[in-house]
Amino acid sequence: MKINHTSIVKAFTTEGAILDLINETFSKVYIEIFINGLVVDGEVGTVIEVEKDERQTRTTTNYFIVTNINSLLKRVEHCNETVYKYNDPELEKLMHG
Repeated sequence: MKINHTSIVKAFTTEGAILDLINETFSKVYIEIFINGLVVDGEVGTVIEVEKDERQTRTTTNYFIVTNINSLLKRVEHCNETVYKYNDPELEKLMHG
């Protein structure tokens, strides 16, 4: 995975730092999706999005990784991974072996 966004923010908590990055980086539609689905565990936040249509299911996992610089400054990195699963078993076998 490669990093999509990086930000240095002032925040007291991991969740606060992630929310700052989300609010300064994404459009209003994604802000709502990310805030509603955000789960924070330690210094990592995740949001899982699932989109289905007649042909495939696409699952995207967004990771927000927080590194403490000092008691107030935090570095937040955002990356994601998308997995496609095709509904047709023959197509799934062709695409993923």
